[in-house]
Amino acid sequence: MRDSVEPGKRGKIVIGVVNIGGDAENVRIKLKGVLAKDSERFYKFWRGGESKDLTFSIFISRGVEVGEFGANLYINCTDPYGNPYFYSLSFSVFVVGTPKLVISFDTPKIYPDTNFTLHMIVENVGVDGAKDVVVRLKLPKGFSGD
Repeated sequence: MRDSVEPGKRGKIVIGVVNIGGDAENVRIKLKGVLAKDSERFYKFWRGGESKDLTFSIFISRGVEVGEFGANLYINCTDPYGNPYFYSLSFSVFVVGTPKLVISFDTPKIYPDTNFTLHMIVENVGVDGAKDVVVRLKLPKGFSGD
């Protein structure tokens, strides 16, 4: 599984779980380690060999750094005879970012037949770094320069 979400956004985590044992009753499942809106599930009965896709809605705060974060799925249940069982599944949630470039200019007064300097600022206001950025300035007709 490789689920990912951007800081400040909502996402979904889908976890496939297979009951490889016998029949289970009163199955309680809890997601811990990420901010999940609906972190608990309950199944009265889960047949042996049956698989389920568990979907959780999550929200990652805007200030969270890009990276890999651990989470756990805890499962408590009983067999048909009332014997309790506990299982834990560890996995990772990847917080990913995207660069967002903003270009701004100073706007000097320009007079015919005079030189001027145009200052351009390229700023990454996104969540992740930008690589291999190329900016080209196309001069309007009648202008020349470097």
